[in-house]
Amino acid sequence: MPFCPSCGKEAPEEATFCRRCGERIPDLKAEGVGMEWTPPRRGLVNHVGAALSLLRAKPIIFVPEVAGVIVSMALTRLWGLVGRPTGMLDLWDEYLGRDWGVITVADGYPDIPPGFLGTLFQYMIGGFLFLIVLDIVSKLFTFATIDIARDAYLENDVDLGRSAGYVRSRIGLFIVAAFVGLLVQATFVLIPLSILSFVVLVVEDTGIRESLSKGFKLGIENFGTVTGLMALWIISYILFDMAPYVSEVARAIPGVILYVALIDLHYQSER
Repeated sequence: MPFCPSCGKEAPEEATFCRRCGERIPDLKAEGVGMEWTPPRRGLVNHVGAALSLLRAKPIIFVPEVAGVIVSMALTRLWGLVGRPTGMLDLWDEYLGRDWGVITVADGYPDIPPGFLGTLFQYMIGGFLFLIVLDIVSKLFTFATIDIARDAYLENDVDLGRSAGYVRSRIGLFIVAAFVGLLVQATFVLIPLSILSFVVLVVEDTGIRESLSKGFKLGIENFGTVTGLMALWIISYILFDMAPYVSEVARAIPGVILYVALIDLHYQSER
């Protein structure tokens, strides 16, 4: 079975051009190459190129991740308003100095209201728990993105409703996986392996333990490529963040490219 030399997609023996990226498929028989020919190992540029080709052909892949960013922004704004009914934010402005967490009682504010510190502590704990919930909600949209990208990669029908239903059908598993991923990503060093585990969890429709095992193995075997993809993702995100007039929504783009590139890495490694 011949493969596309550009994106690595398998092609029918009679194919002249790749159905995914349009690259010319070499005539193996004419070139004297056996049909058991194996495509050369692909690198960073190949995986990114395959991701960009697929995203140009199927921009609908961006929709779940963009929707996740919008929901996260809405929840963040809602949380920012939670303290107002109790005057929490007003107390914060009045009794906390400009330096982070420095109470200005020593600078002439001896009349801190009773219970203020307790309320402040509750607010901070609530904020911490909110960030965990926000991360899990965001990950659910990421799982939908990976699912719809998998369908597009395999040239299956792409359906937002089907991907949403898929996430709902496994929502308990995905919530646990998102929390486990959050713990793993807290190490920072293991962030690439955590994201690879999310890809394996969806692409292979497997469990958390197996996805972690396969994701870590895949990441170690392709350490250079995975590290390069992560570096490219971080740099792209920073550039988007620095660019004027670029909204939070646009910052979802590097993440989607990363997920699709890792899907390509996964399937190419299976060959």
